[in-house]
Amino acid sequence: MKDMIARRLALVALAGFAVWAAAGCVPTARVNVTGGWSATLTFTNGPMAGFQRGFTLDLADSEGVVTGTVRLPSHGGLTYLIQVTYGRVRGEALFLEAAGTDDQIAPPAAITLTLDGEISAAGITGIGTQTVNGTPYDFTWQAVLVAPPPPEA
Repeated sequence: MKDMIARRLALVALAGFAVWAAAGCVPTARVNVTGGWSATLTFTNGPMAGFQRGFTLDLADSEGVVTGTVRLPSHGGLTYLIQVTYGRVRGEALFLEAAGTDDQIAPPAAITLTLDGEISAAGITGIGTQTVNGTPYDFTWQAVLVAPPPPEA
């Protein structure tokens, strides 16, 4: 009798794990995003809806904590850098916040950027928001790794 109960409990536990795994709850290996990334964003709202802009990410990933810079285009073909203020990789998900100033225009504009992305073998795709002097503009984005991290010593 005890063996039958133990087998049933094991089957129930196994079935519960199968349901949990099928729901996508099994942790996945974390992806390291260290390197240089070439990216494109496409605005989805505001006066620039549909407009595309290129930008770059230079990231350092230390066990899921991401730091680095984002280079964005300004007016007249100039660019400016903003610093990653918060960055995290969990499994295949990336979340970044960056802030700084576009000092290539007068008066300079306060810029914040959020990037929420899904990492795959092809690169990163996701959604984000760029806030310029307090006004938010939503976009979709994608990035590809163009400068892989240096090999470990």
